[in-house]
Amino acid sequence: MDNTDVFQEAAKVLRQGGVIAYPTEAVFGIGCNPTDEKALSRILNLKKRNPDKGLIIVAADFSQIVPFIDEKRLTDLSRELMNRFWPGPYTLVLPANPLLPKLLTGGRDSIAVRVSASTAVRKLCLAYGGAVVSTSCNLSGERSLDSYEEVVSCFADGLDYIVCGATDGRVGPSTIINGLTAEVLRGKIDNG
Repeated sequence: MDNTDVFQEAAKVLRQGGVIAYPTEAVFGIGCNPTDEKALSRILNLKKRNPDKGLIIVAADFSQIVPFIDEKRLTDLSRELMNRFWPGPYTLVLPANPLLPKLLTGGRDSIAVRVSASTAVRKLCLAYGGAVVSTSCNLSGERSLDSYEEVVSCFADGLDYIVCGATDGRVGPSTIINGLTAEVLRGKIDNG
């Protein structure tokens, strides 16, 4: 995972409108440029995912999230949750920039975002220079893939690049929290 060339190559593919897979905290994610509607559509088709569900984006730091959220609508609680959970395996649903593609938000006025602590995610976002889509590498409703070998076996034909590496070993997908109310929408908060 120390080889920065793989992240530079992945970032190059993203800039060219490609769709990639890469390791995250617990599973491999499928990603693209969050504003590239053609790439977003490819991901939804590849996963056989309902476009109304929207997609998560991940970033290396808060500045990479800013273009995707409506900062004016953040509350003190939103900022408290960001300070508490980021970087980490917690996705916050925050008010979305109204100019985002519907395929990214699922047509909602909110977006799911995570500032990740995963080394691979952070290296990818830093190499790319911005946030990246991160949806689990699986067919919708099926088990998420957590190894490079599984991703190659199941999705090699539909992807433009696969980052070779391992996940951080976390069990289960990221916890999703409403960033305006602190309601846990998926998963649980680790108190350890």
